[in-house]
Amino acid sequence: MAYNTSPSVTVLTAPIKELAEEDREKLIKIDKIDHAIDNFSDEKIGGNKIFTEAVVAEGFQLPDGRALTPSVVEEIKNNRQGAVLVSTGTPILESAPNLSYDGTVLIGKKLKFDTLEGDGGQLTNLDAGALEGKLNLETIEVGIDGALSTSNNKLSIDFDAVAPMSKTGQTVADSDKLLLYDASHDGLRHATFGELYRDYIRTKQHLPGGDRHSVQFRKGNSFGGTRNLRFDDQKSILNLEGSLYATRVRVDEELVAERALHTRGAIYQNLVRISDTEYKVKENDYTILVDVSDNKVNLILPNAAENSGRVLNIKVVNSKKSNIKSNKVIIQSDGGLLDLFEEATLKMNTSARSFQSDGENWWIISSRGP
Repeated sequence: MAYNTSPSVTVLTAPIKELAEEDREKLIKIDKIDHAIDNFSDEKIGGNKIFTEAVVAEGFQLPDGRALTPSVVEEIKNNRQGAVLVSTGTPILESAPNLSYDGTVLIGKKLKFDTLEGDGGQLTNLDAGALEGKLNLETIEVGIDGALSTSNNKLSIDFDAVAPMSKTGQTVADSDKLLLYDASHDGLRHATFGELYRDYIRTKQHLPGGDRHSVQFRKGNSFGGTRNLRFDDQKSILNLEGSLYATRVRVDEELVAERALHTRGAIYQNLVRISDTEYKVKENDYTILVDVSDNKVNLILPNAAENSGRVLNIKVVNSKKSNIKSNKVIIQSDGGLLDLFEEATLKMNTSARSFQSDGENWWIISSRGP
């Protein structure tokens, strides 16, 4: 330590006469001794003096009269720039390894207080569930490609700012999540699409009624079905066990009545007029008027085996009324006999025959003319 003393002053810790001979010889070698200080008198010391050895005294005073007391801190461990000092309970302080102060900001890894007051605008990674009150949205940075944005201190959602649900061939999966607002509990909830379908959407679905293949119809706010009206998609057959009431029914290919067919109105059948020298009966033909005014006609019935139960009516006509003589109509079959013959011939005007197939042959069920 440095103390104010007079120039060239030697401080003695004992009277000179009591010093050892060796110490007295050192004093004699000093070039100039103006004054000596001992511990038996009050002295004023001027100038700066440096003690290279330990100095022991009952007390020291500062120039203003205040007592100079020993330092409270004796040592600082791990001392570094800006480090915050932490007490160890002894005169030795230690700098905190993860806590420092740069003159403006206190920097550390973890902060824990019972209460925190002031502006928390720079705080990050906060527990949103523990926040209370209003949050100033202008302090929130929103990504350029995000759906969230702030304007006039309000949060907005722009659905067109994010990628669509179907992207690069991938759509929603059961494990994908979405946010829901629970109105009854006034809070946000999360759920997977699988949970949303299983626990909510499926409970609101109108499930089909009836047995397998039942045709569905509206029944209240749901669907109804019955085993009396079914459609077999494997066989493409509509089964109706009941009555059919319709204003008009059209069958493009075939109508089969397994039991009695009752009609309470007119029956309309297909009728064609031909004059070709050869004519093969077509699928929809029923009554055929054969005009033989210019030539004879060969008429060929279809295979009887493929037309079981079918009825065909054939009548000879002559568009030239003055022509008394008629050409012939020769009737043959692609399969099966005509009664017991290979063919039948109609020679006169207005002659007619009706044929019906039994699945093997064509049989004449009515005739007019020879």
